[in-house]
Amino acid sequence: MKNSFNSIFIVFALIGALVALTTNSFARDKKIKNTNPITVIDSYIQITTEGNTEGIQHLFSKDFKWTQSSNAKTKTYNKSDLITYLKSNKGLIQNCKTNYSIVEKNDNCVIARIEMKYDTFTKIECITLCNENQEWKINQIIESYK
Repeated sequence: MKNSFNSIFIVFALIGALVALTTNSFARDKKIKNTNPITVIDSYIQITTEGNTEGIQHLFSKDFKWTQSSNAKTKTYNKSDLITYLKSNKGLIQNCKTNYSIVEKNDNCVIARIEMKYDTFTKIECITLCNENQEWKINQIIESYK
């Protein structure tokens, strides 16, 4: 009787472990939906200033464009370029004060201005978000410095 009790206990423990692993796998594969533009802006700021790259691939549209403008020249990059750059800075915490304001907002588009103030300069990003099939995505970032 004691052996059958132990066998039943082991079977239930294995079933529980299997259910836990399966549930965890489904949770990891679940796509994050960005239903609020402010949440997307906050996530982007956290990624760029705190190096937290979790969920990064879901923030940007397929046709995303990132433009950097400085005194010397202007460079343009795509979604893959930006994600590679941000992932290379994973865990890097920026020494800056960040704030943003909404420049324009309607049901389908939001334009925001983000300022990252460092000791010797300020990085300014104007970002455009669009509502694509009930999901907000960043589709353009224009970056400059002052």
